[in-house]
Amino acid sequence: VHARDFWVNLTVGPGRYHLRLKFAATREMDTRRNCFDILVNGERSVERLDVAATAGGPHRAVDLVFNDVAPRNGVIELRFTAARTMVGDRLVRGEAFVQALEVGPGRARGGAKPVSAPAPNLTEWAAGSASSPSAAHW
Repeated sequence: VHARDFWVNLTVGPGRYHLRLKFAATREMDTRRNCFDILVNGERSVERLDVAATAGGPHRAVDLVFNDVAPRNGVIELRFTAARTMVGDRLVRGEAFVQALEVGPGRARGGAKPVSAPAPNLTEWAAGSASSPSAAHW
């Protein structure tokens, strides 16, 4: 799945769960510019994920694991949101993506430590050193 903003609602019973999210940067996109946030039950768990850097390079698979996730009203909500970034002098948003996900009871082992892409310098952009973004980029 890939889009600027999407979410997955997982219906589960009471208890604590692990989430395993599987990624691979295979679309020949610069993941420093195509980074995204991951929210679990409305709380930002990963900010500006750079999939290729987290995996150790492009075209490599990587898993992120989140443990001790409790459902709210029987649902675990995952939201993927493309982060704002600079392309030249334009402020744009790329696409969030995930190849697969797993939910299971209890804790899971493994999973990489997420690597965040650098944040754009919005101070310079706001001061007028860059042109205003068009509505198509939001």
